[in-house]
Amino acid sequence: MQIAKWIKTGTMIFVMCMALALPAEAQDQVPAEVRNDLIDLLQQISEQTPVRADLERLGFSGQKLDLAVRQSRVFMRDRHIAGFVADQLIAANAGQVPAQIGNRGFIGPLIMRGMGHLSTSDMRRFYAIEQLIMRSFPERDCGLAVKERLRHQRWFELSSRIEAQLSLATLKEYYRIQLKAAKLGATRDPVRLDDAQMAATAARINSANEANLAGRADGRQIIAAMNNLNRASNRRACQASILFMETVLGLEGRDLRDALLMLSQ
Repeated sequence: MQIAKWIKTGTMIFVMCMALALPAEAQDQVPAEVRNDLIDLLQQISEQTPVRADLERLGFSGQKLDLAVRQSRVFMRDRHIAGFVADQLIAANAGQVPAQIGNRGFIGPLIMRGMGHLSTSDMRRFYAIEQLIMRSFPERDCGLAVKERLRHQRWFELSSRIEAQLSLATLKEYYRIQLKAAKLGATRDPVRLDDAQMAATAARINSANEANLAGRADGRQIIAAMNNLNRASNRRACQASILFMETVLGLEGRDLRDALLMLSQ
């Protein structure tokens, strides 16, 4: 479940933020009480927004429904996370729309910020579940998602319906890692590879990709799609993304960790 439905585009919350916020020229000096009021408001909206019926419509039931309802609210219960979202909304109201807001709203990028602070096993597990979800997308939607062109509502509904079909144990693990990473992302700077490490990691992945695709008749086309997703067909972009993740998840030790850090970066 991709966080709460109410946060996906910022519509209702953004209106609330507009009512609370100072004029744009004063945004750099927002009083603490204004920010705290916005955090309180975010937390109230999260708790009061009805999500159970929507989640049932998307296929959740039983224990998985209860788990998804809790997950839709648990992020905003953490004041650090709510504060991060409040800061993004204040910046947006000042005309400084954060570049990372996209299909994953405000929380997805926060999860990525915290990913590098997790153990390698947690990082690998998270991306393995993400890979499982993406594999279940229709090919066209998968390609559009890889290119970051898939409409949010479509992305949200597809991913939620797929998550509803995961085992309860897998869903619990996925949600646990999401929340842990978001909390770390809200309180710590992201872990980043430097340029040299990025280049070395990319070279290792490319070499492994080429080895994995050596026996495939369409190997060259898939490599070309990996190198330029925007020019690839949706089918090829989807294939390239899936095979790229298979390569990454097949690495070991420091190579694996660096590759996962590169993905989160």
